[in-house]
Amino acid sequence: MSLVFGVASEARATNYSVLKSILVDAQIDSTVPAITVRWPLRTDISEYTLTRIDDDGSEVFSMTLPGNSTGYTDSTVTTGKVIEYRVRASTTNFRIATGVVAAAIDLPAVEQRGSVLLVVEEGVSNSLASELNQLRLDLCGDGWQVFQENVRAGDSPFSVRQKVVAWADVEEQATDRAAFLIGRIPVAESGNFAPDGHANHLGPWPCDGYYGEMDGDWGSTTSPFNPSYFPTDIELMVGRVDLSNMPAFSDDETGLLRNYFTRLHRFRHREITAPLRSRIDDRINYFSEGPSINARSGFSAICGSANLQTGALFPAISNYGYLLGHASSTAGYTSMNGVGSTTTFAQNPSNAVFLTLFGSYFGDWPNTNNFLRAPLCADGLTLATGYNGRPQWNVHHLGLGYPLGFATRLSQNTPNGNPYHTSYYARGIHVSLMGDPTLTLFPTSPPGNAIATRSTSAPSEVTISWGNADNTTSTDFLGYHIFRAANSEEAFTRLTTAPVSASTWTDTASPVSETAVYLVRALWRVTTGSGSFLQLSQGKFAWPDPEEAWRQEQFGIGASVVSVSSPMADPDGDRRLNFVEYAQFTSPVSASSGSVPNTIHRHEPHSPLVFSFTRNAEATDLVFIPEIAIDGGPWETLDATPQRTSDSGENPETWEVPLPSETEACVLVRLRIERAILD
Repeated sequence: MSLVFGVASEARATNYSVLKSILVDAQIDSTVPAITVRWPLRTDISEYTLTRIDDDGSEVFSMTLPGNSTGYTDSTVTTGKVIEYRVRASTTNFRIATGVVAAAIDLPAVEQRGSVLLVVEEGVSNSLASELNQLRLDLCGDGWQVFQENVRAGDSPFSVRQKVVAWADVEEQATDRAAFLIGRIPVAESGNFAPDGHANHLGPWPCDGYYGEMDGDWGSTTSPFNPSYFPTDIELMVGRVDLSNMPAFSDDETGLLRNYFTRLHRFRHREITAPLRSRIDDRINYFSEGPSINARSGFSAICGSANLQTGALFPAISNYGYLLGHASSTAGYTSMNGVGSTTTFAQNPSNAVFLTLFGSYFGDWPNTNNFLRAPLCADGLTLATGYNGRPQWNVHHLGLGYPLGFATRLSQNTPNGNPYHTSYYARGIHVSLMGDPTLTLFPTSPPGNAIATRSTSAPSEVTISWGNADNTTSTDFLGYHIFRAANSEEAFTRLTTAPVSASTWTDTASPVSETAVYLVRALWRVTTGSGSFLQLSQGKFAWPDPEEAWRQEQFGIGASVVSVSSPMADPDGDRRLNFVEYAQFTSPVSASSGSVPNTIHRHEPHSPLVFSFTRNAEATDLVFIPEIAIDGGPWETLDATPQRTSDSGENPETWEVPLPSETEACVLVRLRIERAILD
């Protein structure tokens, strides 16, 4: 079937997206416990069918309700379980309306989310090393085990997929698996169809699901591949951030990526937020397929029907924040009629965190100034986009803290009409997520920075202390959990049996290991249009060993390559070993960082010579010993005691020690750095 945009089957006055969607949300009562499934009163409904599906997939009931009903209270629920309520209705004009909500009362927090592979273009890996380090820390602090595979932009999609599949096989037992494509990762294309209905757009479309489907027959090892529809279910959650070839924006590709990852970090740590609110701009609702049915019902389930706005996308999302946004219209590669263009995003903030769009052409996104990728380049809050209309996405689980990649994968795998409304091109290979697949929509306030201090008298005893999270007087704040791992690349194990309210906690059975690491996470209750769930904040790391803390800060999670990060390595080639860089707080990855750390000078002409050196204020495990040799004699410790000359709190600290007055002598000075011996 080919449906060309701009051709309606019935009068344009009919809003099929409204007629065919039911705005379902959930209200909970934790004391009974009970869940009330709600929807607004409608006069065009003859009867409703409400079906309950439990988290094991079993159908508990399916009941008929009168057309004037506005909900149903289910008092047979269990706290901590996901229940899906599917609502289906017959309208008086013989059409079918649908809605769905995944509801829960205090769904338990997810501690270990699974494994994520960062597939990074080599050029991005070099130019955005700091941002990628921060991303790895954030993912690890959110419960993911993080891996990275660097690839070249010129590699074949098949060769990249082989690497992803090999990794996925090793991580098969993980709670879940995700692949995050960063930069110009080779684009797989597949199929011979036109989901936007245009005969002049018939052919292969981009297919990021190729990297998430593990064992299907794609007909070839060379892109474009054969299938127009996924040959088997997608197994991995896949998302892409490729901001190349977007000259409408003033920043270059590196700058756009840096802005995106900075924004992503700030959102994860709740430094920037969006209210529980959604907005829909549906300009082709006269299409009988109702192109925004699932956007309306899904957004209602996440934010609540009362928080769903309709109207022009711009300037609303420039002036106000939204958790979710959606627009549909006739369109081209770089614009949507009546909605805006790539230039609109270049000139205005985009403050909808997850923005789905539907129109002609731009769903085929590897082209200059593409409209689907433009929101990720804009200032504001947008962190992900999706081509949502053919098929329609199933996003309702996001209201219980599921990641965006879960909704993407569910939408990729859902066949038409079973069990959700999908419209045309269900399981089409073009369904892809632009953005971070691991991202959830409801980050919570994290604790302040954490410090782990190992006892000098009992090495197996470590005390962790941290700053309080914001708004801890709220009844939704439940306390803190402390986790520990043998190193930052292993899964963390929770140590606290119940949340602690204090800002300090002692581990009396800590492994005496240089790489041991702790993670402190705040626990919150989050209430949405889907009920309530418990959410752990981003974690704050604390290493008992200060050198390991420095190593992680400089090289990031996953920096286990000895040739790069070991104390005796010199990755920047400045002839200063990592151990010395750590001791004197200079960069191990930039040969030109900082000033010369050791000097001999006079403060005034003819004044005594002094030896000045820097030291890492956090390197409490080290001892700095200035030594002198006169006229080729043996090295001896200077008699004078070094004094700090820098202000308190500065890092690195500056210290100096006077040299003995020796006339006509050859004086050599060196700084010996030793590890302190703990009693």
